[in-house]
Amino acid sequence: MLTIIKNKCGNGGTYLITEMYKKTIGYDIKPRFYHFSKLIDAFNYSPLKEPYLYIDNPQLYYDTYFSGINQLFIDGFYWRHKKSKYIIALLNKYLQENKENNLTIQMSSLNVEKLVKKIINDSEPVIIEVKYPDFDKRKQIISDILKDVKFSLNQDIIDYLAKLKYRHVRLMASIIITIIAQSQIDNINLNNITLDRFIEIFGNKINKILSL
Repeated sequence: MLTIIKNKCGNGGTYLITEMYKKTIGYDIKPRFYHFSKLIDAFNYSPLKEPYLYIDNPQLYYDTYFSGINQLFIDGFYWRHKKSKYIIALLNKYLQENKENNLTIQMSSLNVEKLVKKIINDSEPVIIEVKYPDFDKRKQIISDILKDVKFSLNQDIIDYLAKLKYRHVRLMASIIITIIAQSQIDNINLNNITLDRFIEIFGNKINKILSL
């Protein structure tokens, strides 16, 4: 089964595919997550001591990266890369080798139709179009980021951060990591701080990150 996350830059496609991958961990399935750039770079890696690259042996490459799994997630698929044709050929092998295999790809919405025409799939692909997250979704994303780094913030501070205007979702993580690092350096207990005091301490730094 093929699922494509159709995304515009900044809308949170990477966040979505990462969360989908996390939900497969711990169940009776074998998931694997790659960024497209890692798969491309791997072609030029030599698995043996002599001058020999994975691209010289597609089967060995396939066995290393795709074999023995039934949930494959690829983030940031780049259609125009000159080696994308090799990845597509191996993905077709992955889908045809076992009809129960699942492939999820996150990519730019501009090239989804081109990829669909190249992927051999027995059923219609599932297309998920990612839109810029609304306020409630941004709160959820911020809460998930805090959970990942094992940190907590008061709900009014989370609401404040969710109301900010982000050019792309990755900035949320950047701001939260910056806040945590600064609070630890300055020994600030964020659990006992008012929203006004929080803005007084971190407001300028947050605005600088948002302007990047």
